[in-house]
Amino acid sequence: MNVQLNLKPTEWQNEVITKMRGSLNSGRTCVVVSGRQRGKTRMITALLLMLALQKKSTSMLIEPTIGQSARVFDEIKDALTGTKIMKRYNGTSLIITLCNGSEIWFRSTAQRDGLRGATVSGVLVLDEAAFMSDEIIQVILPMANVHKAPVLMCSTPLFASGYFYQMYCEGKSGNPMVDV
Repeated sequence: MNVQLNLKPTEWQNEVITKMRGSLNSGRTCVVVSGRQRGKTRMITALLLMLALQKKSTSMLIEPTIGQSARVFDEIKDALTGTKIMKRYNGTSLIITLCNGSEIWFRSTAQRDGLRGATVSGVLVLDEAAFMSDEIIQVILPMANVHKAPVLMCSTPLFASGYFYQMYCEGKSGNPMVDV
């Protein structure tokens, strides 16, 4: 299916998208450290749509606040409105269902224990991961285990500590399961 949504990735965005497209069911983690207003959310939007259209799956975007998640939900919903790509959407539960049965869920770390129990078979995206507590990340990560869904962790830098920083260091030191 050819989709035209005017998402023109930059070179670094395209590199991340290419790595993630080849990572389905790999259990790999990709860490993206980037400054503010560099296009992380636009890249995440393109990636979520590409992978969801590639094969029927459930993907999830988790942001630090529900407002951030709702904003990305609205951007994708608005881009797909009037196309045959989107089957339906639920603005209350923040779920978009595509024509092939794939679902994209939008969640917030503020939902804490409400995040437990979900299973991701597409891609698990943690946006602004440096701003998420290690405790909540440990609640989130098991969602990807059953199907070995790849995990994309993106953030602006915050501290030289925490799970996000640890994964960044693992990637830099050559861990074959972590791309930086």
